[in-house]
Order: sequence, then structure tokens, then C-alpha cells
Amino acid sequence: MKGRGFLEDRRGVTAVEFAILAPAFLLILGGIADVGLMTWTQLGIEHAVQSGARCASLGNVTCSSAASIASYASTQAYGIGLPASTFTYNKTSCGYQVTASYTYYFLSNSFPNASTALSALACEPA
Repeated sequence: MKGRGFLEDRRGVTAVEFAILAPAFLLILGGIADVGLMTWTQLGIEHAVQSGARCASLGNVTCSSAASIASYASTQAYGIGLPASTFTYNKTSCGYQVTASYTYYFLSNSFPNASTALSALACEPA
């Protein structure tokens, strides 16, 4: 009779269900936050290349060389802290072109194979 009472006991079922579902829930929640951060990074890259191309087209002293344009663009990336080597500058037929290429790693570099390439291109007329 004592074993039958054990099988019918329902105390702790909620804790067991939570223990089973919590890792999946936290992984989904972290994934949503990480995709949001990736979107913010893409937006920052797009703003930076647009600002760099505009600075080059205006002929400011700040943007007098390819290195200074890349440096200026890296400061315009919404505080993301991208290195200047992310940006390249070319004078093309469309005008002043600034491009960026950056590898975004998901889940804070925990999984090196989980990454995606982010890129942006902007061209301002001369």
C-alpha cells in the first residue's frame, strides 16, 4: 500500500516540468535577444558606411584619406566598436563608395561555427 501512495503523489510535478522546459525557454529567449543585437549591429554598419561616404563626398578635412574615412566610419557605428579595418573606401563611377564587412558571432563567441557575415555598401556622388 505504501508504494501506491508514492505513485499517486503529485507534489513537485511543477518543479520537474520547469526543470525540463526551462533550458529550452532560456535558449529561445537568448536567441531572440541575440538576433536583436545582430540587427542593431547591421543597422550600425549601414549608418557608418553612409556617414563615411557622405563625409568623403563633402571633402571635409576629417575625411581626406582612405584611412581617415575608415576611421571616421568606425566612430559612426552607433557605439558598437567596430575596428576601422571593417571599412574600405574606393572612388568609383558612382562617386565615393564605402563598404563594410563584419562577421557576427552568435551567443557571444560561445559557438564559433554559429556566425553570419554582415555587410553594407553606400555610395555618395562626387
